[in-house]
Amino acid sequence: MNSLPIRREKEVSPSEGTGEISTEKKTDQPEIAKKIRSSVSALKVRDIAGNPSEIGLPGVENLSKMVNKEEMNPDNTSLAGNDDISSKPSPAERISSKEKEIAEKSGEIWDCFDSIDSVQGKYYLFRHKDEFNFVLPTNRQNDKLNQNLIETFPAIERPLHYLLYLNPNYHRDIKNYFEKKGEVDSQEAHNVPDFDSPLTKELFGTIGKTLNRLGYEVFVNESGDWILKLPDRDTLLANWESLRKEKPALPSLKIKDSPGIASDKEFIDDFFNYDVILSNGKEFLHDHILHLLPTLIAKLSDERRKGYIEAKEQFKNEIKKVRDKITKIERNNPSEKKKKTLVKIEAWLSAAIDNWTASRNPKADFNSSYLDMQLLDVWSDPVWQNYWKKRFSDEVLDFTSITINIQDLLK
Repeated sequence: MNSLPIRREKEVSPSEGTGEISTEKKTDQPEIAKKIRSSVSALKVRDIAGNPSEIGLPGVENLSKMVNKEEMNPDNTSLAGNDDISSKPSPAERISSKEKEIAEKSGEIWDCFDSIDSVQGKYYLFRHKDEFNFVLPTNRQNDKLNQNLIETFPAIERPLHYLLYLNPNYHRDIKNYFEKKGEVDSQEAHNVPDFDSPLTKELFGTIGKTLNRLGYEVFVNESGDWILKLPDRDTLLANWESLRKEKPALPSLKIKDSPGIASDKEFIDDFFNYDVILSNGKEFLHDHILHLLPTLIAKLSDERRKGYIEAKEQFKNEIKKVRDKITKIERNNPSEKKKKTLVKIEAWLSAAIDNWTASRNPKADFNSSYLDMQLLDVWSDPVWQNYWKKRFSDEVLDFTSITINIQDLLK
């Protein structure tokens, strides 16, 4: 039986396992902008009207430029040590490897089409599929979006309008987009931000700008395509550590690098050691959009940071009680029936954790069970219900049976 597609596992080195980057490593700083040169013409950053757009990488003035490695390394010496040249991949092999890596990161709504080297790692570029542009519940395309949600759940993505806070020129780009389509009067009905919401004000203000610095960005290229830029794990961690030097109040960020799917048990264990798991394959998009961005938003918000920390501690304590009890029972050779119940309890816990890490505004509630709150959210979601039936042979996801089984387990 397949586990939740958002779960991963990978053995990592001690330094990698903590998800922390040494402060001695270089980060993308403004001074490297002088060493930037023009790169792939197709990546020139322009708004939909064809005007140059100053949207940049952290410390770099324009996304259409990249580090000139020859200038940074005039002696042409190996940056990775004195490796035998014969052991290095040929240019053709490198291209093939890059194409494969890019293809693996493409999703159902966003197509990965290129990557750009950073000092620490890479930035990946995704093109939004036109049929999902500004798709809302009242749009004709909504049926297709809903079907996509059901088929890919829980490893879902989010379409463009959920990510407009990553576009520093969102108002201009939306206006230009609808003017070009001849639908000038339509733009107000297509997810124009509601600034009456405090979180929206933060997202389209200081938090959005900070996320741009960390390597996240949405923009329109010269062809009128909506593009999403995402950092890889090493780049994001390096940028985060650079930001923490300016803002010491920010907590650490721990990200587990993962090649793919892990079991429920492993996913639960990782919740105690990391903030987020980041797949380096197919679920790269899902993990960034549904889990990393909400986590970063909670950590960056002065109002939400305390609630995030308290809520996670409360949640971890409740999960730990159940997990420890499961471990104890498993050591005593339980019956097959009991084993099946434990598998489902682990699946419930894993779903609850997945649901919680997708929240932008988690708050502790010490007067009630935080675990019950998350399980209730999962149970009340028809998409989770559908997933549960597929995974457990049409069995209904029943909230009462969930809580009773957990309560019996803890007796």
